[in-house]
Amino acid sequence: MQLRRILSRRGKDMGAIRSRLLRTMLAAVAVAAPAAAARSQAPEQSVHTYIDPIDRLPRDCYAQPSAGGDLVLVRGRNDNALRYWGYSTWDAAGQPWIILNMAVLSQRPAIMTRFTFYHECAHLVLRSTDEVEASCYGLKQMRSSGELLPGDELTVRREHERLAFLGTKYMGTGSALWQATAACARQSSAAAR
Repeated sequence: MQLRRILSRRGKDMGAIRSRLLRTMLAAVAVAAPAAAARSQAPEQSVHTYIDPIDRLPRDCYAQPSAGGDLVLVRGRNDNALRYWGYSTWDAAGQPWIILNMAVLSQRPAIMTRFTFYHECAHLVLRSTDEVEASCYGLKQMRSSGELLPGDELTVRREHERLAFLGTKYMGTGSALWQATAACARQSSAAAR
């Protein structure tokens, strides 16, 4: 008799535990279902080539894969071991990439990071290794999109002028590179008129 009462009480306790567990599970499903539905309706999180340090807004570059074809979003990443401020390339699968050395660029005025992004994007868009051509194209893009105010352009020029020794690929000095870049941009503007 005693054993029957104990088993009966345990059965009731187990039933109560099961009932509470079932109610808790149903409540959890009721909370999770709308959240899961909202997630499934939300657009995928966007990936951008670069987030600008000045306005914290994304900038995207589109270029062809190495084999050609339709434009694709250029992937971007940071590499603080990079020997340059920035570098553009295609990976083994043909995906275009812009790699920035943010450790070095963060020591420069923020407009230099933006200029470097546009310069590297130009290498990929134009499919060119010419540094003056890339700087010229990047400068024109920044001007036409309103991304470069006159004071900003002065800063970019001065930062170039600080670079005393560059390889022949870069016209020998930062000053020579900037002069060639500015001359190219002037010629393009004059030709467009």
